[in-house]
Amino acid sequence: MIVGDVLVNFRSALRALVPCAVRAGIGWRREDAYDEWDDMVTSVFKGLVHEPLRWALPESERERFELPPYDLLLERYTTPTVVEVMLEGSEGMRIFHALGTRGEPFDVCECRALDENGVPTSSELESHPLESVRFRLRHRTEDDRIILLDKTRVRVTAPVR
Repeated sequence: MIVGDVLVNFRSALRALVPCAVRAGIGWRREDAYDEWDDMVTSVFKGLVHEPLRWALPESERERFELPPYDLLLERYTTPTVVEVMLEGSEGMRIFHALGTRGEPFDVCECRALDENGVPTSSELESHPLESVRFRLRHRTEDDRIILLDKTRVRVTAPVR
């Protein structure tokens, strides 16, 4: 699977959970969701996103792999690994935050723009139709090399100085 496929699979799982959550009286929309929904989604994210992406890295980097928590706003993003959100014609780094809902359940990608130190450039989440974004895994090794995993191949760059 490529990085985008992993997130589309995650979206399918969330959509499948919605009727079960509704029957159980658990809110799933952002304004109604509480701990029960968050706990379920966190588990699904770990199994369907975190683990497949961790296993896509070279074996020597799997122990160091760590993504930011799903759907949690942080003051600074310091994990060695992030899922980058790439928008055509847009500059700067954006990282995946969560899947949101506009029309259909989980039809938008919510992301945060970051500066070079991992600090969000805005307190607001950006929201883009899922079909308009591409995803790439960005992993920083202990010796500051960057491994980029996208839909075609794994690339390793020189250390960042």
